[in-house]
Amino acid sequence: ASGDNGNILGTMQLLDGCQRSATVARVVVRSSAAVYGASGRGQTPCTEEREARNLPRSAYAHNAAEVEEHTGALARRRPGISVAVLRFASFIGPSVDTPLTRYFGLRLVPTVRGYDPSMQFIHEDDGVEAVRRMARSGSDGVFNVAGSGSLPLSQCLRRVGRRHVAMPERGLRMLGGLARRGKLDYSPEQLRLLCSDRVVDFSKLERELGWSPAYSSQEAFQSYLNERFGGRREHGATPPRGRPHRPRTA
Repeated sequence: ASGDNGNILGTMQLLDGCQRSATVARVVVRSSAAVYGASGRGQTPCTEEREARNLPRSAYAHNAAEVEEHTGALARRRPGISVAVLRFASFIGPSVDTPLTRYFGLRLVPTVRGYDPSMQFIHEDDGVEAVRRMARSGSDGVFNVAGSGSLPLSQCLRRVGRRHVAMPERGLRMLGGLARRGKLDYSPEQLRLLCSDRVVDFSKLERELGWSPAYSSQEAFQSYLNERFGGRREHGATPPRGRPHRPRTA
């Protein structure tokens, strides 16, 4: 199941069907690290114990939080069903099409003046693998999923070869009305969610599954870069395509 804006109703219907079913034994729900909101500078990585609070004014973040609430209700009403929630960092990779990848594809990219957030990614292949492994496990609860490390937004834009213009918040609000026609919202709140300084700790996932994502955040971004922007590389980096997943030992 997913917390995306376009199919939240379908997710609710699916959870309702699971509650009514006498045969469903395991449910894995895809959520988003957006439920944590935007972290302030210098804060430690978000762990699963941090409550989903102080959300930005974003339908996506609120929908993800709402899906988690309904998932928790399912677990309470049907204690016989094993339930896991995966809070993913921003997906990226050769075939990913999201508001974030569309943002990177703009010819002139607006940014918030004085704000250069750290970006954390999860490669699309690692995302699929995390769901597969979690579905086959018996682990319950909430788990962060992300590649290790992070990149500054300014470095991401430099590597995709995009010019950017730093705008004050008032200018971004004026631009937002026009941008929404292209399915992008340039309000300061939306950009802070899209390009959040939020970094998550995914050690709980590693401990439970004995596995860690094969791609770091930088490698995942490089994989996207190679496919979408003609293989531009920084310092000779190459994506670890086909590299086996690294088991994590205790």
